Amino acid sequence: MRCAVALLCVGGTTAIGAQPTIDDLREELRGNLRSVEFAKSVASLVQLSDDIEFSGARYEIDNEEGTTISLLSLPGSRSFDVFGDSMVALRTEGVVAIANAGEDNADIFDGMLPGSEASVESNFTTVSGLIGLGPEIEPIEGLRFAALTNVSIAYVNNSADYGGPGAPLAAAIVDGIGLNWDSWVGGLGVAARGQWDRPLPNDLRSSFAARYDVRWVETLRSDDDAQDFSTTLQYVTARADLFGPTPLTLAGGDIEWQAFAGVKQFTEGDLFGVRRFFQVGAGLRLVDALPLGGIASAKAVAIIGNDLTGFSVGLSLGF
Repeated sequence: MRCAVALLCVGGTTAIGAQPTIDDLREELRGNLRSVEFAKSVASLVQLSDDIEFSGARYEIDNEEGTTISLLSLPGSRSFDVFGDSMVALRTEGVVAIANAGEDNADIFDGMLPGSEASVESNFTTVSGLIGLGPEIEPIEGLRFAALTNVSIAYVNNSADYGGPGAPLAAAIVDGIGLNWDSWVGGLGVAARGQWDRPLPNDLRSSFAARYDVRWVETLRSDDDAQDFSTTLQYVTARADLFGPTPLTLAGGDIEWQAFAGVKQFTEGDLFGVRRFFQVGAGLRLVDALPLGGIASAKAVAIIGNDLTGFSVGLSLGF
């Protein structure tokens, strides 16, 4: 928790001079947090929420704060033949999501104030949305490439509860600056995406998709300028899917099974210190029962990575 690190800096620099006031400590904390752009970790949470290829999940990260992330998202995409050319289409995609990241700190003062220890339970909550579009070409049947631009916006809220004898002091110093604040964050991105679909024997089908994203994320409005940040995220997402028929139908549509594996690798930035993780899962898809020939999917997923484990039970829409 970078807020705790900044508090250490406050304690270290103010102990030498005259007795500081609460306002002095808040101003020094503000400067320390501003210098490290501590709210940058919010960018990875927003990015995770805006993911098109993967849907909602719960993540547990083995870091000092024991970060846990819960994500509920509904991604969707569709390609339209609007150029009058069967080889070129317009791909659109979007996602709405709610995410929460919780962290615990046993003593925000890290033992520097014996008898005034203050524990903190902190939660970041984001409500976000993303829309994107771009041309998609199909040079040969089943092979598609798309160049995409997207924009996003997210409301970010941090809420924290203090405990211990130093709780009143911690709240007086930190509230509204490092903890218990909200902001609005905007994002702009570009992506290159490729997908190859091919039929297999026994009515099976395979699909391979990969994309490279570059996202610029910046604070639009905040309670305090200590929360302002501007950062860039770059990452690769790849997945392989296998589809097969079932004898089941629902609402006039066929139900098919799906198995898949995927990976996300950050080349710039990270997810609370994690730079790569994998997903493996299976599910069912309802085909041609929704308007516009849409597909609804329900999946169960296991997630693994360095210092990260998780699972997902997700829903998604495709057209």
